Amino acid sequence: MKETSIKQELKEGKTVIYYTMGISMEPLLKARRTHVVLTPVSKPQKYDILLYERQDGKYVLHRLLNIKNDFFYIRGDNTFYLEKIHPSQIIGKVSRVYRNGRYIDVEKSFIYKVYVLVNIWSYPLRFFRYKLKKLRARKQRG
Repeated sequence: MKETSIKQELKEGKTVIYYTMGISMEPLLKARRTHVVLTPVSKPQKYDILLYERQDGKYVLHRLLNIKNDFFYIRGDNTFYLEKIHPSQIIGKVSRVYRNGRYIDVEKSFIYKVYVLVNIWSYPLRFFRYKLKKLRARKQRG
């Protein structure tokens, strides 16, 4: 059997199951406990979870938050910085999530859509809490 990359499979129009790593998309995607179904993407939409390739060759799953001047601005649900990426870096998008025996269709699930809106709307409060925590830690150190 010929080995192919995720990038190649998606480029050929195939669907790929991908095992997630890292914590940047928690609580939705848990490291080593969540599988996602990736599909090719022709026109990314706001709030899609996109698989893209960083300059160093690493693949990353993050949420699309804005499209401006031919660039995409994305961020992990559990991170506090935006990344600016070029559309050519996009490899695919998440269409389904499997975790703990549960299946979520991210394109159809009402509960998932509510999760996304709550996550987006609560970002300023979570960011403030994060900065406050860092400030307290700095004060305690001296």
